[in-house]
Amino acid sequence: MIIAHRGASHDAPENTLAAINLAWLQNADAIEVDIHVTKDQHAVVIHDANTKRTGDKYLEIMDNTLNDLKKIDIGIRMDDHWKGEVIPTLEEVFYTVPVNKSVFVEVKCGRRALLPLRKLIHKNIIKASQIFLMDFDLQNVLAMRNEFPDIPVLWLYEFKADSGSAARKINLNELVKTALKNRISGLSVENVPEFDSGFIQNAKGHGLQLYCWTVNEPDKADYLFEHRIDGIITDRPGWIRNQIKRQAGYSL
Repeated sequence: MIIAHRGASHDAPENTLAAINLAWLQNADAIEVDIHVTKDQHAVVIHDANTKRTGDKYLEIMDNTLNDLKKIDIGIRMDDHWKGEVIPTLEEVFYTVPVNKSVFVEVKCGRRALLPLRKLIHKNIIKASQIFLMDFDLQNVLAMRNEFPDIPVLWLYEFKADSGSAARKINLNELVKTALKNRISGLSVENVPEFDSGFIQNAKGHGLQLYCWTVNEPDKADYLFEHRIDGIITDRPGWIRNQIKRQAGYSL
């Protein structure tokens, strides 16, 4: 799978309907989005806990209503062309997902997201089989695993900035052990050199789903697919698919 990171975020403002619809036009197999929960319990698609970095006005997500947040322009920071893009709800995003595509939802606000997610999933806008849930916090992953037994839940992992190669190799092996022990569906791991064929074989050999983020280098993407990874998360879904075809001589 080629999964569009916050939509086609290289070409359009991240986590907007513009970026998401562009990802579908670029033939992404799936999209990845981040969610927080508003004061009035709506799951909204935005990476940060506030609008400082992406919006034209500063608001905290959890302290404001959906109506308040919809007044923020989160397109103009990228370019005037995108002026007027607003924070979408996860429900709005679900309505864009084609029947043969998927959405990876990274939960950024912990267990506050469980109730809004439950209500939305029960609307059956898309099938449960089209949804993947993810979190960096293991306890939140386990809570979602218990809450949504029919939906794959992935454990996200990012390495410490000062971790060396030996430490990263140890951590990768420990990730597999911990995921198996806790009956987690799979892993979505930061793109580091140690994310190699040995790690892929270890994880996949134990039945785990395995994804890598963020992969914008065609050589690394080709290597990962050659060794049977389940998917890469990339800012440039259309471009990287074309580059992989050109280099490897096969279709994805």
